Amino acid sequence: LLFALPTLGANVLQSLNSSINTVWVGNMLGETALAATSNSGFVMFLTFAAMFGLSMATTILIGQAMGRRDIEAARRTLGSSVGMVTLIGVVLAIIGWAAVGHLLRLLATPGGALPQAIVYSRVMFLSLPSVFLTLLLTSALRGVGDAVTPLRAMILNVLLDAGLNPFFIAGIGPFPKLGIEGSAVATLIAGIVSLGYLLFYIYRKDLAIRLRGAELRFLKPDPALIATVVKLGIPMGLTMIVMSGGM
Repeated sequence: LLFALPTLGANVLQSLNSSINTVWVGNMLGETALAATSNSGFVMFLTFAAMFGLSMATTILIGQAMGRRDIEAARRTLGSSVGMVTLIGVVLAIIGWAAVGHLLRLLATPGGALPQAIVYSRVMFLSLPSVFLTLLLTSALRGVGDAVTPLRAMILNVLLDAGLNPFFIAGIGPFPKLGIEGSAVATLIAGIVSLGYLLFYIYRKDLAIRLRGAELRFLKPDPALIATVVKLGIPMGLTMIVMSGGM
C-alpha cells in the first residue's frame, strides 16, 4: 500500500490536471476551443497509450536487474530505453506537426474547431519527447523502489500546467496572449520543468539508474534489450490502445 498509494495519487493528479485545464479553456475561450482540445486529446492519448507499454516493460526489466543487484544491467536497460524513447518522441513530433490536420479530419473534428485544434495539437506534439522521457523516468524510479519522487514530479507538473494556463491563454501580466495555443504552451513548459526535476533528483541522489562517463554509451539502443522491451511492452501498450480506440 505504501508503494501503491503515491502511484495512485499521481494518476489522480494527472486526471485532475486535465479537468482543470478543460475548465480554463471552456470558460475563457468557449465551446469551439473546448471541442478543439477534446479532439486533439484523443490523438495525444493514443500516443501515450503506445508509450505506456514500453515504459512498463522498462520498469519490469529494471526491477528484475535490481532484484539481482545487477546495477549495470539496470543502467543498460534505462539507457537503451531512453535512446529509443527519445528517437520515437522526436519522430512522432515531426510527423504529428506535419500530419495533424489529416488526423483531426479523420476524427471528424467540427469545421469551426479545426483551426484551433491544429494549432493546439502542434504544440502538444512538440511536447512528446519530454512527456515520453518523463513517463519513462517515473517508471524507472518505480523500478528501483521509489514511488514518491514521481508523485512529487506530478505535483510540480500540475501546479505549473494548471497554474500557467490562464496566464498564457489571456495574456495576464508579462505573458503573451496566445489563446488556445497558450494552454498547450503551459503543458509544454510544465513537462520540461518536471523532466528537469527528475533528472536533477536522480543525479543529486546518485541513484542506480543514473548514467555517467563511459556509461553514456548505454544511450545507444541495444538491439537485444530493445527487442525484450518491445516484446513485453506491446501487449500492455495494445491494451491501452484498444481503450483509446474505443474512446
